[in-house]
Amino acid sequence: MTVIRPNSVSGITSITAQANEINVFRSNGTLAGLNLNGVNFNTTAGISTLAALDVGSNIKLGNAGVITATSYRGDGSQLTGISAGVSLANGVDNRVITASSASALNGESNLTFNGSILALTGSQTISGDLDVAEDIRHIGDTDTRLRFETDTIIARTAANERLRIDSSGRMMIGTTSPSSNAAAYMLTVADPNNSLGNSGITIRAATGVSGGTHQGSIFYSNATSGSGEFAGYLQYNHNDNWFRIGTNSTERVRITSSGYIHAGNLGHGTNKVGGISITGQDYDPYFKMYASTANHWLMQLRSDSTSGNGIFLRSGNSSSTYTLYATGYDENNAHLVVRGDGKIGIGGETNPITTLSINRGDTGANTTFLNAELIRIDGYGSTNSKSGIGFGRYNSGQNGSIPAAFIGAQTGTWSSSTNCHLIFATRDSTGNVEPTERLRISSDGTTRLAQSCDLYGTTGNSQIVGLLGSKTTGGTTNWNDATNARSGNGYTLLLGSHSNGPGGNYYFHVICFEYSSRNGSGNLTQIAIPYTSGTIYSRYRYSGTWSGWSSH
Repeated sequence: MTVIRPNSVSGITSITAQANEINVFRSNGTLAGLNLNGVNFNTTAGISTLAALDVGSNIKLGNAGVITATSYRGDGSQLTGISAGVSLANGVDNRVITASSASALNGESNLTFNGSILALTGSQTISGDLDVAEDIRHIGDTDTRLRFETDTIIARTAANERLRIDSSGRMMIGTTSPSSNAAAYMLTVADPNNSLGNSGITIRAATGVSGGTHQGSIFYSNATSGSGEFAGYLQYNHNDNWFRIGTNSTERVRITSSGYIHAGNLGHGTNKVGGISITGQDYDPYFKMYASTANHWLMQLRSDSTSGNGIFLRSGNSSSTYTLYATGYDENNAHLVVRGDGKIGIGGETNPITTLSINRGDTGANTTFLNAELIRIDGYGSTNSKSGIGFGRYNSGQNGSIPAAFIGAQTGTWSSSTNCHLIFATRDSTGNVEPTERLRISSDGTTRLAQSCDLYGTTGNSQIVGLLGSKTTGGTTNWNDATNARSGNGYTLLLGSHSNGPGGNYYFHVICFEYSSRNGSGNLTQIAIPYTSGTIYSRYRYSGTWSGWSSH
């Protein structure tokens, strides 16, 4: 290889290189480029073949015949053999460029990016996930947005939260606090902006639709198929305007369009209540409870409060209206009737003529007390306890008032079948005090007037019948004995020859008149009325001392 080191070489028409390579070096020995001027380097062919040619900093010619340039001068109209390349349509500032083919680009009018906001307009389809950091907002109204927080979705309008679904799946409308009721906290509805403090939901059936049932419903379900999907329900029918409540997938209560309430079994039939054969008033009831099953109570009304009330009934005030009408299976046999005029019929009496009428009807010859009994008052379970009927009035029936009069029974000897005394008591005082017993019929039939009680005839021609005269000859045969020397009749039919008698072998009735005490210990006049003889005798006892007998 020949090395030439001058600053310039001229007059050389050809250079022959060994191994097809010519290297040009700088004066410091580093490899340098070759700058050539001229048209042809190989005069025999007129073509220079180079591995690479770098002409300045603008044009480079590679060994593959590719020319690259950083810029072009002129309009390029004289270039030939150049393909059309890639075209751009709808190129407007901020439009995102998409490829419409291998050689065509398009500026999308519905997709723009201004360096900070990527905007889409018109209808868009996103086939995959759309990830957002927080909110999806409405353009032009940033107060309306859908926010995504950790496991929570929030919808807002007018800058206020309207709906929230939390991490437990609980939905809240109008509030951020779910109900604390664990049985009903999956949906909580509130309206904090309502000035009246109201809240609610509206279920609107189809409007402007002909045909169909037009029903609005709420169903309670614990199943995904079958009747369990409507085990309980609330349902309103707009065609007939009734409302019904169902349990166990069956209707239980229905409120008709007229406001009538039907409860119980389904077979309500008509609205009529029945009983027309008795009352003559088979009107529509506002509330009807119907049952056709055995061994069930039809209704229970119960208050467990010691100060609670029971049932309040109010009706018309005439003899043709009814406050209460109770009957058994046979509607022709009324058990209890309370008419609007306040009169009560019991035992089958449907036309009471007094405040209380008891009429069991004709049940045949009621010859026994058991069959004749219409009212029974059972006494209390102890000897000498009283039970009966009180009469009288004190301060309009004030609590704690004592009856002014009483008729009842007093237990004699308590047992499973006790005996009783019948007693009559009254009070002469106008104060709220216990009445005093005035008359007693003992369980053995003995009748006694109480002390200081007088017996009067109600007319001027009253009589005492069947009470005077001695009872037996088998009593105590002593004229001074307390059974014979007592106010009223002596017990024993005595002979005049009996102890302390007037003498003679004749029988006498004994009648005594006692002053004041009338208990057999006071001053006494004793009269001997002859049973067969015609002589009457008398004597007296004064301060415990008997006089002799006098004949009359």
